[in-house]
Amino acid sequence: MNVSRLVLVIAGVILLVFSIITYQTQSHHMMMMFNRVDYTSYFYAIIGIILIFIPYAESILRGRKETVLENNRESVKELEDEGVIEDEREIKVTGEIEREIGMKNELENRLKLAEKLLSQDEFTILRMIYENEGITQDSIHFRTGFSHSKISMIMKKLEERDLIVRERFGKTYKLYLSEWFGKEGSP
Repeated sequence: MNVSRLVLVIAGVILLVFSIITYQTQSHHMMMMFNRVDYTSYFYAIIGIILIFIPYAESILRGRKETVLENNRESVKELEDEGVIEDEREIKVTGEIEREIGMKNELENRLKLAEKLLSQDEFTILRMIYENEGITQDSIHFRTGFSHSKISMIMKKLEERDLIVRERFGKTYKLYLSEWFGKEGSP
């Protein structure tokens, strides 16, 4: 068990002990003429249980992920032994899946960076383009309620910063994330 998990478990145990110590019975409140119950000890107990449970839940989830990856590798080996898989590209299925997960994480990291650098309205539109590749400027107008001129100015700024690509579509534009995001399907 690494140090951070151990710290969580110890903090959880301390909170549980503290909740038992601070627990006051109903009769104590009645003697003091209060008509309310103090829930503080219950709160400490719940937080303590959660802190104790977090490391175990994390290890269970990590074990499942490793089991799934191991099962994928084993099934690829079985198919290879049976002669079903002959092409090298088919053998690297597990690696491609892991690479796609890494690409998605990289895309998410770049979106977080863009969120810090852009205004709220600019990021709202960028997020909308991320979620709906090929969305039109008119659709953004209807979804956000921004004026056409405001959307046009934001689009111009995002395009100048090389964050989006606009493609003419009739009287409007279709919008895509730029190559900087590393997302396939952008023109």
